[in-house]
Amino acid sequence: QDSFQWRVRNISFPVETYSVSADPATNQLVVRTANKKYFKRISVPDLDRHGLAVDEGAVSFTHCNRTLVISLRKPPFILQAEAAAKMERSAL
Repeated sequence: QDSFQWRVRNISFPVETYSVSADPATNQLVVRTANKKYFKRISVPDLDRHGLAVDEGAVSFTHCNRTLVISLRKPPFILQAEAAAKMERSAL
């Protein structure tokens, strides 16, 4: 899997109302509506653990069946670390 994903279920507004952005000050994703009815901060513990920043260009979101699906592409460092951990587990 090449991205982190979060799902916000039972959203009541059209997808055009939502915006997802990266907050570099807190290193979190921010989900908000234009009408100020919904606000949520999402932390990414894997990025925090490795001291990496959230990249605004790596964030995308879609809407399907009253669910907002937020995706964040994993940085190459995280992909390499996951591959190394997988090889360690398979060697056991």
